[in-house]
Amino acid sequence: MSDLIARPFSSEDLAITRDFYCGDAVWERPVADWIRGSDGVVPKMLTLVEQGKTEVWLYLITSGELVGYSALTKQRWKIGGEWKNVTLLQAFGIQKQFQGKPDGVGEIRYSKQMLADVTSKAISYGCPLWGCLFIRKTSRLSDCTSRLALSESTKREKHILSHVSRLE
Repeated sequence: MSDLIARPFSSEDLAITRDFYCGDAVWERPVADWIRGSDGVVPKMLTLVEQGKTEVWLYLITSGELVGYSALTKQRWKIGGEWKNVTLLQAFGIQKQFQGKPDGVGEIRYSKQMLADVTSKAISYGCPLWGCLFIRKTSRLSDCTSRLALSESTKREKHILSHVSRLE
């Protein structure tokens, strides 16, 4: 991952996630709130991590700056009338100043490096299915689903789309 370092999140990391910002769009604010909390409220993900229900990884560059984060959990989804185990990409965010970076010739963007890393972590979970939830208004939805190899839409709710595919 070039100069990108992945490390598991711990409660001591709240200080560096407190100011996480990935933009003001309707789909970006909840991504930031998920990792930093909002209005002085401890982020819900901290409870999930402490209970062992979710694993969160922080991605930092060698200078120590926080680029982004990813989170995985195991769930059971009803697919085709049958309950199946799914590894869910619960959250994924990149701070605004690192979006589209690095942008030099031959450099691999942080987003692609992070997706490759979290995909390998998902494979290690041993569930054959990989799922993701998207806020319906996400302008980059088709780009995200193609990068994650998500093809089968399984549930459509008012504002959320869920996708599932086989891990390879």
